[in-house]
Amino acid sequence: MKISAIIPAYNAGKYIRDALDSVLNQTYKEIEIIVVDDGSTDGTQEIVLRHYPSVRYFFQKNGGVAKARNRALREAQGVWVAFLDADDVWCADKIEKQVAHIETHPGVAWVVTNQVYFDEIGITGHDPWKGERLFTGDLVKNLFTCSGITPSTIMVKRTVLEEVGYFEEGLRVGEDDNLWMRIAMRHPAAFIDEPLVMYRHTPGSLTSGGEGLFHGIREHIELLYAKYPDIVARLGVSLIEEKQAQLYRDKGNGHFGRNELKEARRAYQKSLQYRPWNPRVFFYWCCSLLPVWLVAGLRVVKRTGAHTEPRHPAASRHASQA
Repeated sequence: MKISAIIPAYNAGKYIRDALDSVLNQTYKEIEIIVVDDGSTDGTQEIVLRHYPSVRYFFQKNGGVAKARNRALREAQGVWVAFLDADDVWCADKIEKQVAHIETHPGVAWVVTNQVYFDEIGITGHDPWKGERLFTGDLVKNLFTCSGITPSTIMVKRTVLEEVGYFEEGLRVGEDDNLWMRIAMRHPAAFIDEPLVMYRHTPGSLTSGGEGLFHGIREHIELLYAKYPDIVARLGVSLIEEKQAQLYRDKGNGHFGRNELKEARRAYQKSLQYRPWNPRVFFYWCCSLLPVWLVAGLRVVKRTGAHTEPRHPAASRHASQA
């Protein structure tokens, strides 16, 4: 059974050899590798073409990761598709274990694995509660509220993608969650609770926070209302409003932390429109009415108090045992 490994790449020269080597080193060998270069200018093309002649390489003008993945999907010949971001790494038996699960569960439409996190120093952590957080209860709702399925952990039947559609190319953030939600509306996911993917933490990611993340999630919510009423009905307006309240609260917290009180106040007001009974948001909205110098002074006093407060004996005992 052929598997198509789909790798979108944009200025991935620093990491793409690790990603490609991890595919070539899979214990399961019937894999075609498709790299779609999304307009790289850093030598990604030279690395792939010179060192990986078996890779099916395609170059396109920069259009975003969703467009790159969709191009690869149109080129894919495998019965199943496995995604791999160019800065992530598969463990050697990742595909073998997913295929084994498929063979023993013939009705499965997509298989997700767990992962560990790493950077230049080494492994930085893992997610032992991923299965409980995402795959307990309604997966569609869980994806909307907390996300968490990394593309590099997913293998999905290609006919399922043809059934539900490909990635939404207009989304800057959440294009993957949007697709996983559409799949989950029709097909339950199988979860292998083993860390078979190494997810690389890189600085400057769009999804690491900030205005890009805020606007991206807002765009996703607007798209759900405009195009996917079945998902909106599944989520319910209350859950969507809770997410919007959280978004504006986090946005307000960011501004507040930078002493941008006017902007913080606007964000808190918006959050309170969705959830007016949140006392913490109301408290910070009140604080945003104070002069900047006073807020800054209170923040210093709070930090100083936290550093000088005597520790509880039990806390000291736990610390000594750590």
